[in-house]
Amino acid sequence: MSQHDHQASDDKQTTAALARSLGAKELVVLVIAAAAPLSCTLGTIPLLYAFGNGAGAPFSFLVSTTVLYLFSIGYSRICRDVEEGGALYTYIARGLNACFGQGAAMLAILSYLVFDIGCYAYTGYFARALFGALPMFDISWVGWTAISAVVIGILGYRQIDFSAKIIVLLLLFEFGLLLIFDGAIIVRLGAAAFSPVILDHRVILSGSPSIGLMFAFLCYIGFESAAIYSGEVLDPKRSIPLALYIAVFALGLFYILTTWLTISLVGADRIQSLALADPGAFYFNLNQNLLGSFPTFLMKIFMFTSTVATTLALHNAASRYIYAVACQNGLPAKLGAVHPIHGSPHMASFVTSIITVAPVLLSGMAGISPIIGIGSVMTSLGTIGVLALQALASISIVAFYARRGSGHWWSTRLAPLLASIVLGAIAVAAIRDFDLLSGTDNYAVNHLPLLLPIVFCFGFAQAVRMRTRESASKIALLSAGSECAEG
Repeated sequence: MSQHDHQASDDKQTTAALARSLGAKELVVLVIAAAAPLSCTLGTIPLLYAFGNGAGAPFSFLVSTTVLYLFSIGYSRICRDVEEGGALYTYIARGLNACFGQGAAMLAILSYLVFDIGCYAYTGYFARALFGALPMFDISWVGWTAISAVVIGILGYRQIDFSAKIIVLLLLFEFGLLLIFDGAIIVRLGAAAFSPVILDHRVILSGSPSIGLMFAFLCYIGFESAAIYSGEVLDPKRSIPLALYIAVFALGLFYILTTWLTISLVGADRIQSLALADPGAFYFNLNQNLLGSFPTFLMKIFMFTSTVATTLALHNAASRYIYAVACQNGLPAKLGAVHPIHGSPHMASFVTSIITVAPVLLSGMAGISPIIGIGSVMTSLGTIGVLALQALASISIVAFYARRGSGHWWSTRLAPLLASIVLGAIAVAAIRDFDLLSGTDNYAVNHLPLLLPIVFCFGFAQAVRMRTRESASKIALLSAGSECAEG
């Protein structure tokens, strides 16, 4: 998630001007980095153990890998045939119509905003875990969230992002630390590190499999960002599909291996209760017992840097979507302003900061847990939104090629159709079981997923209204995947 969709709505002219300097290897690294494997392993997978199907986690990742492979087949095909590239809503608009595209754009805004809320809570928590032992930095996680919000807000306002070289370096350290952790389990347990208990159907179906699948899909969100780099890749028709497939299978193999080894170390009968007791410290405690203090300190450092990078990328994604929709007259025109010096969507960035930071600070001051109470609920809500977008994009791919009368039956018909069915079913099941995740009887919290169809319908209705009035030409821009001209 660390570069996730932050260029999602770049216009066609800007994309065409970018230097084509990325090869397939560089693109693969950027796509995998977008999914933030360290953040997902340390921050999300414990929630999968706690609220999902516990020791059935490897199976959840097997299913998610398979489904996203099916999604990638159609997605990589339309990436080659639709030159604009960009975010999922672009392909939804091209495959169905601009009204669906506008609804998808509004849904994407909400999804990335709530994702960012959850990530701010994670950032504050892991900053506290890293710096809390130092007396001069011994402030609450709420205070660390506020500090992080100021830094990220300034970077977003000025259109400053972490460079690809820094992201690649961070990714190497992240994977290195996690592979050392995996290796330590194998050394300690030997052949017993690969316990066959994960194959037991009673284990797979224990707890809440739908919540487990939702968290598993959360760990891949960002891999579809390969399309964003279409204007910077030397051979996009070959490199983008290759990057998608390698990212899906590399992440899937890594998550399956790590969860399998963790379950073997902890025990299938203890994994859920131990993760629920303190999900934020779950992997830190295991790493401390296996490797000692210094490797765990390094893990905390790179977990903090990973969450900051992810939060910034999500901030940029949300602000870019707000900017793009404002340019379509779907939001107040001021949100479509561009800073005269920084060339950034500064007003959209400012509004994104207010919307995402205020709920975290207020919830924290009310004593709500940053991991279980805020992080898990908000990132889960965002995941359901992205699952819905992916399902709708898959349907759009089928419609796009059916209307053109072209495309192979497998890559443009059956594979995306199967993906849409499964992705939609998982999103619906996660909505149904949302109360199991929230752990509360609060009516408002348990019905938060209703915001997703409401926002989509609001965007759809806006597009219908605009289509019937003088703004039809601006709606056509969305259908073509373009933004308004700057200035």
